Amino acid sequence: MTRKFARFGGAAMAATLLVLTACNASDNKSTTTAPNAASWTEFRDQFLAGYFPLNPTFAVYQGKHEFDGQLPDWSPEGIEKQAAYLEKSIADAKAFDGEMTAAEMFERDYLVHVAQGQLFFLRDTDFAQKNPSYYTGALDPNVYIARPYADATTRMKAFIAYAEKVPAAAAQIKANLKLPLPATFVKYGTAGFGGFADYYTGDAKAAFAEVKDAALQKQFDEAAAKAGAAMTDLATYVGSQPGTADGYALGADKFAKMILTNEGVDTPIDELERIGQVDLKRNQDALKTACATYAAGMTIGECMKKMNADKPADGPVAEARRQLPTLRAFLIEKDLVTIPGTEQDRSRNRRRTTGRTAPISISRGRMKRVCRRSITSHRPTRPGTSRRRPTSCRGARI
Repeated sequence: MTRKFARFGGAAMAATLLVLTACNASDNKSTTTAPNAASWTEFRDQFLAGYFPLNPTFAVYQGKHEFDGQLPDWSPEGIEKQAAYLEKSIADAKAFDGEMTAAEMFERDYLVHVAQGQLFFLRDTDFAQKNPSYYTGALDPNVYIARPYADATTRMKAFIAYAEKVPAAAAQIKANLKLPLPATFVKYGTAGFGGFADYYTGDAKAAFAEVKDAALQKQFDEAAAKAGAAMTDLATYVGSQPGTADGYALGADKFAKMILTNEGVDTPIDELERIGQVDLKRNQDALKTACATYAAGMTIGECMKKMNADKPADGPVAEARRQLPTLRAFLIEKDLVTIPGTEQDRSRNRRRTTGRTAPISISRGRMKRVCRRSITSHRPTRPGTSRRRPTSCRGARI
C-alpha cells in the first residue's frame, strides 16, 4: 500500500492551499500557472491567483475576503474551466524544474497529488450531474454568519451579495442535475437545498438582528426571499421524481482510482474488503465483550440504546467544554500538534449549520493541516442532514 500520501484525501486541497496561502505574499492576479516560473514561490503564487477565482467560496474561508459574496461558476463551461485549470496546473507543476528546497519539493508533489484527487471528481464521475453534495458545501454561507472576521454590517453586506447570486447558481445546478437521482441523493438534496431556504430567512436573519440600518435590513429581506425561493424550487425539482435504488455506485475501477488519487492507496479492492471484514469482526467481538459488562443480559441493540440514553444533564456542549482541558493536555503531552493560540471555547448551545476547526500545525512535519469539516444539523429542515463526508467519500460505493 502506498503510504506517502495515504493520509491526504480529496478534501486535502483545503490543507494544501491554506499552507500555500499563508506563504503567499504576492498580489499577482494572473489566472494561469507559470510553467516558466523562476522559483517555486512564483509558481505557487500564480497557481493560487488562478485557483481562487474558480473557487471563490473556498477563497473566502481562507480569509481572502475580496471574494466575499461570490459563488463558483457551475455552468458546464465553468466546470470545464475548473477541470482544465487543474489539468494544466498538474502538468506545469510536474514539469517545474527550478531549484527547490526539500520542503518545496514535498509541497509541489503534495499539490499535484491532491489536485489529481479533485480532478477525479470532475473528469471521472458524474457527481455534478447526480450528486447534490457536489454543490452544498460551496453554497454554505456560514462564514458570513459565524465567523467574526469583520463587523456585522460588513458581513451582512457580504451575505446579501451572496444571496443575490443564489438564484443564478440554483438555475445552473438545476440544469446540471439529471433526474432521476439515486434515492439517497434525493433525500440529501431535498433536505439540503430546502434547508438553505429556511436558513436564509431564519437563523441568518437572526444573526444580523443587531444591524440597525433599516435600508440594509430591507435589502437583506429581499435578497434572502429570492434566494430562499430559488432553493425551494431546486429542492422541489430534485424531489419531483422518485429516487432510483441504484445509480450511486462508482464501480470497482473508478472506486480504485478514487482511493488512489485521493488517498494514495493502491491496495487491490479485494484485499481492502478482506481487511475491512476482519476489522469489522474484531470490532463486533469487542462490542459484544463491552456490552456483556455494561449491559449484562441485554441484546446488542438494547446495549446501544442504553448507551445512547446516557447523556450529560446540561447538554453535549457543556460536556464537551469540560473535556477540552483534558484533550488539550493530551495533545501537548503526546506532542501530536502545536496549538497556535490560547483561545478557549466560548460557544453556547445554539443552532448552527457549520463548524470548522482552526488550523493546527503538525509538529513532526513541515506542513500545516486544516480539518475543514462541516457539521450540519440533523433536522431535515436545515442545510444538510448529517456530518458532511470528505469529498473522497461523498456518494462513493463499490
